Amino acid sequence: MMLSHTSIWSQHTAEIQYPDEEEGRVRPERMQLFWDNYYASSLRDIQAVIDKGVATNRPNVEAVGLIWKTWIFHQITDLYGDAPYSEALRAEEGLTAPAYDAQQAIYTGMIQTLKDAEALLDPTESGFGPGDIL
Repeated sequence: MMLSHTSIWSQHTAEIQYPDEEEGRVRPERMQLFWDNYYASSLRDIQAVIDKGVATNRPNVEAVGLIWKTWIFHQITDLYGDAPYSEALRAEEGLTAPAYDAQQAIYTGMIQTLKDAEALLDPTESGFGPGDIL
């Protein structure tokens, strides 16, 4: 979703119906929509995959979730800079106003998460089983 938006800025695509961003007028409601969808939708789904991998002792599932989560946070911090990261996705614990992490801390955290995911990946495992985990 973000790429369809940001590709306008680099002139990889063009908008006919809504040319605001192409003309340098970024609509705040569009940026808010991306933000909301990342945290309320994509990242929640990804966390469910990670949690299921942990609960069922399937490290490959957990690792793929961690890699996917890192990819989404990479998009978030590239688009917004500082963002909730270390305290994100903890609303069920009652943390509904997470602190914003500096972009540099997010990148450091993402690199560590990728290293953790790499350590979990086991090529001898039989795969992800029947069905689409997504």
